[in-house]
Amino acid sequence: ASARTGDVYVTLSGGYRQHIEVQSALPAVAKCWLDAVGVERLLWASDWPHTNHETEANYAAARSALDLFLGDAALQRAALSANPTRLYWRE
Repeated sequence: ASARTGDVYVTLSGGYRQHIEVQSALPAVAKCWLDAVGVERLLWASDWPHTNHETEANYAAARSALDLFLGDAALQRAALSANPTRLYWRE
């Protein structure tokens, strides 16, 4: 089964956990996930409590990353609200 039809969800968070050399590629990685699973399978989270990365964690920077990953406001609303609501509360 493809990722689009299976029970696959991708959380777009925790980019600060990647090596600095990799971080610039994260928008392209997010685009690949968008293409692979579709917007209805993408989620965004703050990645709290940032275990073992407390000093690197920055909520504002993490939230700004979503603008890079999913520039379109409708895509962002899906990842921030509609998709988690459907996944966790089955609405």
